Amino acid sequence: MPPELAPAWEEAQELWGVRLHPAQIEPKAGQPSFAWFGFPPQVTVDPVEARRVGADREWATVFAHEIGHHVLSPSTRIASLKIRQQMARALVASSFEAPHDLADRAALMANLWSDMLINVRVAEMQAQRDARDGVVREPGMIRLWRLLSTEPPGRLFWVVLRAYEHLWDLPDGSLVPIEPPAAPPPPAVPEPSAARATAVAERFREQQAKLDAATAEAERAHAELLALTRTHPEADARLLARTVRTFGDDPIRGALRAGMILAPYLLEADRAGGGGGRGSGRGRPGRGGAGDAGGTGVPCAGEIGSPDPTEAELGEVLRDARLSETPQHPALEAGGGSGASAVQEVATSAGAPAASGGQGYGLAQTLELYGPAMADRVLRAWYLDGARRWVTPLREPAVPEPTGEQIPGPTEIWGVDDELTAVDWRATLAAAPRIVPGVTTRRRTWLDDDPPVREEGIDLDLWVDSSGSMPRPSADSPALLAGAILLESVLAGGGRVQVTSFSGPGQVAGLERPTRNRSEAIGALLHYFGGGTTFPLDLLGRRYREQRRRADRRRHLVVLSDGGLESLFGRGQDGLEHVAGEVRAKVDTATLLVIGWLGDLPALARTNGYTLEHIATHADAPAACRRLAATIVRTAKEDARD
Repeated sequence: MPPELAPAWEEAQELWGVRLHPAQIEPKAGQPSFAWFGFPPQVTVDPVEARRVGADREWATVFAHEIGHHVLSPSTRIASLKIRQQMARALVASSFEAPHDLADRAALMANLWSDMLINVRVAEMQAQRDARDGVVREPGMIRLWRLLSTEPPGRLFWVVLRAYEHLWDLPDGSLVPIEPPAAPPPPAVPEPSAARATAVAERFREQQAKLDAATAEAERAHAELLALTRTHPEADARLLARTVRTFGDDPIRGALRAGMILAPYLLEADRAGGGGGRGSGRGRPGRGGAGDAGGTGVPCAGEIGSPDPTEAELGEVLRDARLSETPQHPALEAGGGSGASAVQEVATSAGAPAASGGQGYGLAQTLELYGPAMADRVLRAWYLDGARRWVTPLREPAVPEPTGEQIPGPTEIWGVDDELTAVDWRATLAAAPRIVPGVTTRRRTWLDDDPPVREEGIDLDLWVDSSGSMPRPSADSPALLAGAILLESVLAGGGRVQVTSFSGPGQVAGLERPTRNRSEAIGALLHYFGGGTTFPLDLLGRRYREQRRRADRRRHLVVLSDGGLESLFGRGQDGLEHVAGEVRAKVDTATLLVIGWLGDLPALARTNGYTLEHIATHADAPAACRRLAATIVRTAKEDARD
């Protein structure tokens, strides 16, 4: 760090009460702004760009802002990922169609939100420090924003700067013009489609009527969402300021509410064809880039240069309950506060629901947020998180080897009808000196000298249909959710799993042997071919041909598929019709978990001794897994009694 910047760096650290390694200096770095941050904790500045925009007059404030990203928001890389996901959820919830550039837009909004929390905190700490020192001056953060707020802002950035005026009690017009930029022309609300049920053949009228009703409902929802996401800059600025005050110590929860305020401005610019000046919402490509809203005149380019998250980090992000809250515009929350009335009036007049009528945020959007390079990690984390709350360690009673020996047990009353040789005279005399048959007489009981009954993990042989008729892993498959629940339950109980993925002839992948390695198992579960459906009976038969059914170790077979699994029972595979039945005799339980249509599988399963569980939707997967677990435990107990 140049010596001339060292005092400003020290001042910024003292303001926060922390110590960091010195900031990096990268002149002419070509980044969207003159300062940015990254993880592991790092602050970087471009003095050439700072000098160009005049920010070099307030280096202590610039450094204090960047340090704030490591102290307040996001503070950690995990929190950064959570805030970005909250913003992606807000964008999706506010849009009737898939929003463009989801990752870049979410990064832009996340950085704007964190910047607001930090700037307000820094200005407050600077004012408190100056008051202690007896210095009368405007906080450095406000001075910096006066330097940077010289260009006409777009509507999005007008709202942000106007919110600063409210937060800092500045006179109207201090940072932005009093009047917001003109709104783009509102999009045309689609007219309801005319019913066509009477214009089609009689036999199709019922289906056409249902289609007309669904189309009308979609158009109504579209109109409601357009009304709900209209922008009201002054009201939104007040709501944004209120959100900053309320959630200053909880950036993750507040991010969703801030995102619901900011997202309509980005979508508004899209519907108008872009443009609109600085802050119009056209994001700059790249990780964490702030785009037009974060270019010249903005103190932080956001998070740049951080490594991709690991599978474990993604799992921690998805586990946060705050990321499951229903997206809702702050104006529609109870007691929306000052500035909410304009938004409430429009929403009420449109008959809009309390929660957004936009798209749901799911696996597809999460994959888009993190990009193709992260798809495998996202899928693993997604299915493991979906399975987590349904996992119950799956164990079964062990099979003890009987010893045939007995040991003395407790004594009991010897009755007059018992054999005389059964009297335990030592115990009888110890009980009372006078012998009274049937009263003081005792007999000895004997117990089997077998080991106590214990529980042990199970061996699960899981076959997964990955043909084209099955949902892809990226489609949030209920079959794969059920598979993940089973894998996690078996591994949590100390058992082993062997996973095999199959599709058409020759399309087989998976594990060579049972494993306790979670990463290997989930990787095999998510393998997808997308071809035809031919069960590899030759491999199944070979796996069990020389494997004898062990008395001390049970094994359970599960197949995940749909109604096209007739090939498991030999259809289309001449000479292999006997394999499924022979294998069934060598395993303790055999279960088909079938999604969607069933076809002829129920009858084929019954004939060959297989149990069938139907999974129609995601909601059915946990219950099907519970029934399968109950079957496994019940079978083990019945075997133990036998």
